Amino acid sequence: MREAPRPSCNRSIIAAGLGARRAFTPWVGGHLLYNDSKATNPHAAATALRAFDERVVLIAGGYEKGLRRDPLLARIPEVVRGGRFVRGNAERMAQEVQGLAAVEVV
Repeated sequence: MREAPRPSCNRSIIAAGLGARRAFTPWVGGHLLYNDSKATNPHAAATALRAFDERVVLIAGGYEKGLRRDPLLARIPEVVRGGRFVRGNAERMAQEVQGLAAVEVV
């Protein structure tokens, strides 16, 4: 499998919880999309975000698993410029990120 190119512009999006480990998806709506379906918990999502040298939009969602979100919340101010939260506990996740990055519940 070809290694995904590292983002080189400020229009990258990382989707946690959708397809494969940091798989590059061709341009979507003028944005680069990196899909990381293995990032199904806060620690894995935080690890996925370490792969980026620039600020990204995080698309995440799901249901509570009783796990601490501290690792993910700590990475957000450093690399996430915006968050889109879907399904499950989207409202709660958006509230926790509010003030760290622009958020939207979809």
